[in-house]
Amino acid sequence: MPGSQATSGRLPEHEAHATILLVEDEAILVLAQKTRLASWGYRVEIARDAAEAIEKGTSEEIDLILMDIDLGPDLMDGTVAAQRILEQRFVPIVFLTSHAEAAVVDRVEGISSFGYVLKDSGEFVLRQSIKMAPRLRELSKRQARSEGLYTSLFALAPDSILVVDIATGKLTQANAAAAELFETSIESLIGKHYTSLHPAREHGRAEEAFAYERARGMDPIRPMEIQIETSNGHERTVEIRGTRITLDGVKSILAHIRDVTEKRKIDALLSEERARFESLSKLTFEGILIHRNGRFIDANESFERLSGYSRGELAGMESLRGIIEGSEVPGVREAIRGGMEEPYETQIVRRDGTVLPVEMRPRIVTWNGEEVRVVVVRDLSREKQLAASLKASVADLERAQRIGKIGNWKLEPSTGIAEWSDEIFRIHERDPAEGTFLPGEYQEAYQPEPWPEFEEANRIAIQKGIPYRVRLKLHFPQGRIKWIESIGEPDGEVGSPDFVLRGTLQEITETVMREERLERLVLEKDLLMREVNHRAKNNLAIVQSLIALKESDLGATADLRDVINQVEAVRKVHEELSFETGVQGIEMSAYIGDLLQNVLGSEHRDRVTVVASVPSVIFPARTAVSMGVMINEIATNALKHGLPESGSMEFHLTLSADDEAGSGGESWILTACNTGKPMPPEVNFDSPSSMGHSLIAALVDQMDGSIELMHEPEPTITIRFKTTPIGEPARAAQSPSDRSV
Repeated sequence: MPGSQATSGRLPEHEAHATILLVEDEAILVLAQKTRLASWGYRVEIARDAAEAIEKGTSEEIDLILMDIDLGPDLMDGTVAAQRILEQRFVPIVFLTSHAEAAVVDRVEGISSFGYVLKDSGEFVLRQSIKMAPRLRELSKRQARSEGLYTSLFALAPDSILVVDIATGKLTQANAAAAELFETSIESLIGKHYTSLHPAREHGRAEEAFAYERARGMDPIRPMEIQIETSNGHERTVEIRGTRITLDGVKSILAHIRDVTEKRKIDALLSEERARFESLSKLTFEGILIHRNGRFIDANESFERLSGYSRGELAGMESLRGIIEGSEVPGVREAIRGGMEEPYETQIVRRDGTVLPVEMRPRIVTWNGEEVRVVVVRDLSREKQLAASLKASVADLERAQRIGKIGNWKLEPSTGIAEWSDEIFRIHERDPAEGTFLPGEYQEAYQPEPWPEFEEANRIAIQKGIPYRVRLKLHFPQGRIKWIESIGEPDGEVGSPDFVLRGTLQEITETVMREERLERLVLEKDLLMREVNHRAKNNLAIVQSLIALKESDLGATADLRDVINQVEAVRKVHEELSFETGVQGIEMSAYIGDLLQNVLGSEHRDRVTVVASVPSVIFPARTAVSMGVMINEIATNALKHGLPESGSMEFHLTLSADDEAGSGGESWILTACNTGKPMPPEVNFDSPSSMGHSLIAALVDQMDGSIELMHEPEPTITIRFKTTPIGEPARAAQSPSDRSV
């Protein structure tokens, strides 16, 4: 069978040694699941309640957790236990449960995104979920590492870095070094136009260079030297180099800015005399090299460190071409012959054989009556690494968006211009060359039902700055649709020229289909449960009839009324559960009233008075069954042994919350007493002598409760137990009070 093939075979090495923590309170399910997991090659640890799950789940020995949601009478369910574990340790948690209700699914998705498996889903679904969980965790870790690396490299770079939107010319990012250079804050730089960074006299030159690079569309950006003006009015000479990147879907220029004010002063001093060169060259981190037509004259200590050669070794070379990487030699030779003084990039070969990218900034000066070339050599390796890391981070971001089917967008309300990331184009199955939708095309692309809601949310976000989250239907030819979730968030002050809307758009078709399937399954489950309980009720009625026939056949030799009443207690539970869809518990006031009516009202109606006080509260069906059987046995015994031969008897029963226990409504007290004949002193529940008393003691123990018997002044039974009510009553019911039965 296909299912058998999917779950058989040898596990990969990394799975075969994995340890799974199985959190389950039902012993039979624990045995079955442990056997199944062990047959797949996993090591299995067991936790039977939330506390044990938290203790074991935070251990580094656990590779994955299969978590049940219902953990019996424990104060915490599986979802709370999962939250506690994830607060201490990042471990894959797959919920393995019988619950398919939408509310439970939503709650679980807010805790863990590693899996939600119904217990009846089959081996294939369970095993695939177990395999997928570690892969999802690894993907989350990789994305976090990439984003952290991008942020760290950008923020901690020692040189000034700005990111400029090619379309608008505005700054979108800046690092701390840039803020320091311009004597302002990062926040103040963001959104400024690049021309505002220069003195007024430099605006034309800056605009000309930017327009040239925008039209040229090639890497690398042509370096230039220009004046900048800080926020305090100080002017500095800077060198600007750059490369093109796409960041968050926006085509931008990554500009590397270095303050060369001091270097230019040094260049001027070099032309004056050689003596000053020695002292001043030590003040700069860049290497400085002096040569005449490729023949070495002198160099500073920084160039010695940069190249790995000493001055003596450099002087012994026939030509400086010995330190230029072979493929770069023709270009350097041409630059020297042409007397070029513009900066250019090349590569040098260090003494240890490593190749180093550098920038050469040559100047022709007269020194000792001869023309020589003074070259400032700057190491570009860190800058290249930073640019490569930024590009890699952008690529990782785009890859993550593609995997998650989620893209980002930006809208300028003042112009109506929208920008989409590549993933949004893929979701819309639209060629990026066509551009984003025009305003009228949006409504044509989306189904009409949710569109007004989206338009209203978008309008409120623009006018009042309120974020939104809206689901939409994107339709295609031949009736195909995609479900889309759009999240919008205002950025900037409402009404200002810089105000924009930013957000994400994610395809959630599979999620919506899964939600619809879960809703259908929940409805089918409710209908099935109603039918099951209806049939159980009918079957129990048949059992009652069979017992009554047997009693009639036996005549006076047997009294089976107590057995019939016990069956009736269980039958009424199934009758309540089949009353209407969605009922999961029993309304105790009407249920107990009906039980007492059945036991004490069938005979001796005029001689027995029932005084009962039961709140209109819904208990789980399992608790209700146990209580029904116990109350039936207590009332039957009171009738048998307490009713005098002549005269009457009162039977009192009270159910109330045990407020003194301080358990938040989970502790309850059931008290039953009767007048009439006293109970024999030898009767007790520590060592019960009758089947009925043994049954009561066993049920109290199952409910993790306690029982107390007082013989005088009237026979009184007090039972304390714990249970948690499950919501409001399904239908109104009055507590029976002071009723004669």
